[in-house]
This record gives sequence, structure tokens and C-alpha cells, in this order.
Amino acid sequence: MVGYNKELGIKGQLFDGFNASASVYRIVKNNALTTDPEHPDFQIQAGQLVSDGVEFDISGNILPNLNLFANYAYTNARITKDNNPLLVGSRNYGAVNHTANIFARYNFTEGAIKGFSLGAGGQYRGQISGGFGSGYLPNYTLFEASAGYTYKKMFINLNVYNLFNKNYATSGYQISDVDWMYTAGEPINYRLSFGFNF
Repeated sequence: MVGYNKELGIKGQLFDGFNASASVYRIVKNNALTTDPEHPDFQIQAGQLVSDGVEFDISGNILPNLNLFANYAYTNARITKDNNPLLVGSRNYGAVNHTANIFARYNFTEGAIKGFSLGAGGQYRGQISGGFGSGYLPNYTLFEASAGYTYKKMFINLNVYNLFNKNYATSGYQISDVDWMYTAGEPINYRLSFGFNF
């Protein structure tokens, strides 16, 4: 597979300590695998995939002790050339149109809880293309939370992912009108980390 991409972006500081960026892009992949019309059980490199998208990011301190990160991306990923004309124009396998993430952390800097921090956020994934040009896995939203403590150069953090233990699929393939094979997402999980800053 041979491809190329074009990207145009801009970034700057909206106000003191708060950054923002935006970009538009196009990715073209030539010689993508497609069914061999003479030997249907085999594939040949004769297809083309095109992805057009936009992305926005913001990050920084919205209050003296409150840090925020958020981003949003829209991607139109589609098949533009295939030996099966019915697939032309449909979304790529595994493509997601809309994705968004947000996370905020508050750092306590005074009093008895100085050095502690609390954070919360979430991620959204739109419908996931499941192949055959028509089927989609459902969208999902996951939440996470964190708590931490910093003392001088030492830190310890506890993160909880998939906070509400949501059942969801991260990828999958539609094998018939009603049947799917899919990969289940992780259930609620925890990560404890500690270390030193030098």
C-alpha cells in the first residue's frame, strides 16, 4: 500500500496559559486490498481509501488550579476505489466519524489537603464501521476518574478507567445481516502509579 497525506493547521494561545489548535487533513492510500474479480477467494492491491478530517484541541489552566484538556475530531474515511462497485463511497472498515475526549484536573495548593489532586473525564467514540459497507457497531461513552498526591518530587496517582463498567465493543466485523464478530472493550480497571520527578 502506498499513500500520502496533506495537512494544514494553526495553533496559538487564546489567553495566558491556555492553548488551542485546529487542523484539516487528507490521507490517501493507494493499492488497498480488494477482492480479485477473477479469483474471489483472493485479494489484490487495486483499491483506494481516502480520509478527510478536521481536529480541534484545547488545553491549559482555565482557573489557577484547574487544568483542562479537550479535543474533537471528525473523519470522513471512505472507499473511493474497489473492484466491487457497491463498496465505493462506503466507510472504511473500522472507521469512526466522531471522536471526542475531555479531562479536567484540580490541584489543591493550600491547607491540609495541599498536594492532593482530583481529576475526571470522558471519551466518546461514534459508530464504528463493521465492513460490508453498511453495518456499524454502536457508539459509546466512557468515563474515568483519578486521585493523586504530590510531595516535593514524589508523586502517587490512582486512575480508574471505564468508571461505570460499561459494556462496549472497540472493533468488529459484520459477517452476515445479523451476525457479528467483535472485540469487547475493557471492563472497569485501575492503575496505581508512583515515582519521582527530577
